[in-house]
Amino acid sequence: MKSKNKGLIGVSAEAKNRIEELSKQITAWNKAYYELNQSEVSDQVYDAAYRELIDLETKYPEYKKLNSPTQSVGHQIQTNKQNNKVEHSRQMLSLENAYNFNELETWLKRFKGEEKDFVCELKIDGLSISLLYEDGHFIKAITRGDGFIGEDVTANVRTIKTLPLEIAYKQPLEVRGEIFMSYSVFKTLDGFANPRNAAAGSLKLLDTNLCAQRHLSIFIYETFKQSAQSHFDNLEFLKTLGFPINPANRFCSGLQQLKDFCLEYDEKRKQLDYPTDGIVIKLDSLAFQRELGATNKYPRWAIAYKFSAEETETQIIDIKLEIGRTGALTPTAHLRPVQLAGTTVSKASLHNADQIKNLDVRIGDFVLVRKAGEIIPEIVKILPEKRPENTQVFEYPNYCPSCGSELEQKEKEVIIRCPNILACPAQIQRKIEHWAGKQAMDIHGLGTAIVEQLIENNLIKDVADLYTLNLEAILALDGFKEKSAQNLIMAIQNSKNRSLARLIYGLGIRHTGFNSAKLLAQNYNSLLELSKASPEELCNIEGIGEITAQEINKFFAEPSNLALIEKLQKAEIQTEYKITESQIFGKFMGKSFVITGTFEISRENIQETIEKAGGKVVSAISAKTNYLVCGEKAGSKLEKAQKLNIQILSFDDLEQLII
Repeated sequence: MKSKNKGLIGVSAEAKNRIEELSKQITAWNKAYYELNQSEVSDQVYDAAYRELIDLETKYPEYKKLNSPTQSVGHQIQTNKQNNKVEHSRQMLSLENAYNFNELETWLKRFKGEEKDFVCELKIDGLSISLLYEDGHFIKAITRGDGFIGEDVTANVRTIKTLPLEIAYKQPLEVRGEIFMSYSVFKTLDGFANPRNAAAGSLKLLDTNLCAQRHLSIFIYETFKQSAQSHFDNLEFLKTLGFPINPANRFCSGLQQLKDFCLEYDEKRKQLDYPTDGIVIKLDSLAFQRELGATNKYPRWAIAYKFSAEETETQIIDIKLEIGRTGALTPTAHLRPVQLAGTTVSKASLHNADQIKNLDVRIGDFVLVRKAGEIIPEIVKILPEKRPENTQVFEYPNYCPSCGSELEQKEKEVIIRCPNILACPAQIQRKIEHWAGKQAMDIHGLGTAIVEQLIENNLIKDVADLYTLNLEAILALDGFKEKSAQNLIMAIQNSKNRSLARLIYGLGIRHTGFNSAKLLAQNYNSLLELSKASPEELCNIEGIGEITAQEINKFFAEPSNLALIEKLQKAEIQTEYKITESQIFGKFMGKSFVITGTFEISRENIQETIEKAGGKVVSAISAKTNYLVCGEKAGSKLEKAQKLNIQILSFDDLEQLII
């Protein structure tokens, strides 16, 4: 008997140690996720540890601490001078998870076999936000934080174009939603592990103009309206006010209908342009929701069915440094090819030197790989128990592997760069590849292998040299015959007349993506005119932030860039806003338009209508603006136009003017 008691004491002590160990680890993971926007482990690893802690605390309640991570939502946030702490009027809860249909069925049994109506919605992988409106005006945005206190991020949330700043509802209103970044926007950024991290980092930027350039999106999923009878009615009410509601929602009753919806979107999510990691299932009846209530962490009337994030094991066979067009060195892990989410993966970005150091990634390591946001392969963690003997810590070089220049790292930057912008072969190649890309000059057939040959044979040193190539030079390259050589020459020559927006984007100015290039082309008639713009003037363009303005100014102050533009002009590249004959004689010739609000047709179609009649569409209202084309839910631009006595047109008015 004494021996048995001794054994029980040993088990109890072991449980206490394990609870302390798990609590410490989960708290650290929470801190990284909610405060630093870094996912140190996969959802599966986190949830397995979290469940183990719950089981142990249930079995050994005497060791459960008041500050256990199972008793809180998220993590206590850190604030800066701009983002102040704000207390939520009602706690922002998390959601209980189900990872398979057995767990979902167990959850349904809580309702004692009664057939209830549920609303199924996509679970967007972003950041929860609370939005406050008073007298029909948006006044405040608060992050979830620890569920009780969040950060005030109102200024940055105002930059989300799909969010109405004014609504036709004068009573105080709180709505909640999820802020996210689309895959198409995420692809244009560097330095982020996944769309969620990019969205979180963007929302905390001190420069709201830079945040606006990140093109964040939002879906609203909840409001608190006392007169409503059902959750679905609330969603319909929010739609009428102009809030963006995710269209993928459905009434379901019983396990089979819930399973059908989950299976349907487990497949459909692969075609969506935004990250979703599961299905949120909510009881539709608000009265029954209130009756069930919540724990201190979860509502009892809702659950999240989580899609399984596909991960697989492979081995790193090499780590190579790739040099971008701006000289940034990006480490890439070369992997033993493995099937992942329907594709063969042989590479994974390691982002920067800090990530290599934090993960302690080495050549030869066995690792878990997953697709971040179902798109970009990333290394989740190494498997130290499988590490081969004699592996070496990976060290960054001191000199550029392409040109031998000493590498540089500016203060407060994590990126290491090669400063040799004029003669580094790798940078030259990336700049030319960018110039030839579809969104830039769209030179069909000018791929990586051909650009590499052109540089190695000293046929080109910059993008302007492309336009001096002749048939004989192309035929001397590997793999070319007369027809293919003629096609490439023709594709290069045809690129001379691309739009000004494509040309600006093709120049590869730092922090100037294609959307920014379009804004610049709308506001300036030529590269020469753009080159003379001051940073202050550029910042007056809605959508151009201070950092982008400074980089544009810096680009045109660089003598080598001015020399390149002169070479492009000599090669007869179109560097001015090109006006067609129909535009010259159009009714809107010389007239400036701004478009605001929502329309039944796309803004692109409205812009095309104006431009075909000779007009020009710009982004910002000024005294030089001739017309404001105004749709529904117009905001500050309408007020400014009225103050400046600018003529305001509906789309019907616009069409009548053209006739």
